[in-house]
Amino acid sequence: FLDWLAPRPGLAWADIGAGNGAFTELLLAKSAPSSVSAIDPSDAQIATARQKFAAKPVELSIGDAMALPYDSNRFDAAVMALVLF
Repeated sequence: FLDWLAPRPGLAWADIGAGNGAFTELLLAKSAPSSVSAIDPSDAQIATARQKFAAKPVELSIGDAMALPYDSNRFDAAVMALVLF
């Protein structure tokens, strides 16, 4: 999916429904983002992601995709890569 998107480096990303951060890891590794904000409704998933990204520039939040806590126009790209099956 990320290869298909072929994003340019330096984008600000929102990873909605980030879970434990699996897709967030790909964003960091393959797209050289300026920032990544990852959000998920599960406390346990975000806790796991916090351990994974303790030393990485990722903003992790617990929240609902229907009421995102972000300012308008903050992101260049928003994905829900592993949410809708």
